[in-house]
Amino acid sequence: MTGRRVTLVLCTRDGDLLGALPPYDVDPPWWPEVAPVVEGARERYGIDVTILRRIDDGRPRTVPDGGRVAYLAEVADLSTRTAQLQDWPGDPLRPEPLRQAWAHPGGPDQDLRWAE
Repeated sequence: MTGRRVTLVLCTRDGDLLGALPPYDVDPPWWPEVAPVVEGARERYGIDVTILRRIDDGRPRTVPDGGRVAYLAEVADLSTRTAQLQDWPGDPLRPEPLRQAWAHPGGPDQDLRWAE
């Protein structure tokens, strides 16, 4: 595999943790490149997501890019959800004092409201 094996852990804008979609593969291997991740969620599962941040699943990382990676993703509309969500270990929503506001559920919307 030359790209990434992506897992999306879904939450709502209100901060409700929903669970993880089944993993899928995307290219390129660079973790900050999220456009193919968003496209993959739309194509495979029929949902639009906003990637909030990369999250850790507790396993050691041996390469800076490529391989297995998980993201916390906000979803606005679950009416088209077709995939069975799985539990995710740990709490990807736990507070982190140094985390930027846009990386929290509802954060992107707050930034847009502020900008308007």
